[in-house]
Amino acid sequence: FDGELSWMSRDEFADFCEAHSTLNDGEPFEARIEAIDVAGDAASAKVVNQELGTWYTDFLSLLKIEGEWRIVNKVYFAHTTV
Repeated sequence: FDGELSWMSRDEFADFCEAHSTLNDGEPFEARIEAIDVAGDAASAKVVNQELGTWYTDFLSLLKIEGEWRIVNKVYFAHTTV
């Protein structure tokens, strides 16, 4: 983000999202799934979303654990322009 590598644990990321979420204050939020690839109980998804005035491309790794899909990794790119 802003040219720097950032890393957060799951809990740190959840706390960050909760502290910076605009979903309940009327700010616009837009997201779209651009790709999903599934092989057995593993999958990847490409999601593009806009939050806090910035567009992001998220690459998500998912595993099906006890019958439910769980995100196990997220790598993203913050666009300066789209």
